[in-house]
Amino acid sequence: MSSGNGLSHNYNQRYNDLHALCEKGGEKLHACEDGARALLDDKNLPRIHHIKTLLLLATIVALVDEAWDMRQEAETLWHVERRVNSEGQDTRLDSNLDELSGALQQIKLVLSEELVAKHQDSAECDEAPAAMQPEGHKWSTDGILRDSDAKCLKEEREFHRRGARSLKRICEDALEESKSAGTSGR
Repeated sequence: MSSGNGLSHNYNQRYNDLHALCEKGGEKLHACEDGARALLDDKNLPRIHHIKTLLLLATIVALVDEAWDMRQEAETLWHVERRVNSEGQDTRLDSNLDELSGALQQIKLVLSEELVAKHQDSAECDEAPAAMQPEGHKWSTDGILRDSDAKCLKEEREFHRRGARSLKRICEDALEESKSAGTSGR
């Protein structure tokens, strides 16, 4: 795939437009979700943009299981990108991937908390797997999601959404710098 400036700029613009819809919230989230899904269907979408779009979608989809799957796909793509572009070859790309790694970890924590809460009532999940249990958090054992836990989950997800917006800007700056340096980001 050719990754000239025009192509990268096109994907940046499409992602920025989606992100603007996400920030507006409300009914615009549906348009953002539809647009993000369409962008992900683009076979020429650079891997970095694919990761960012998956993370954006994971913060707005209604189903936590779907958001978890998107996070897993984004994490897999991050590992592929890291293998293709070994650490130390491009400091700007390294910084970009470090930021994406942080976002992946944040969303993993937020979504794992939501999954634990969702599955706490399930007979199959009498005890949440250690990988899904937020470190240091003690869940109620009677299967009832306490108001404080629900509030915490809501705040964590909103924190991630705000963080994703900031991360988006950082990533796009890094992509622009990579593009200027002649790196394709794919």
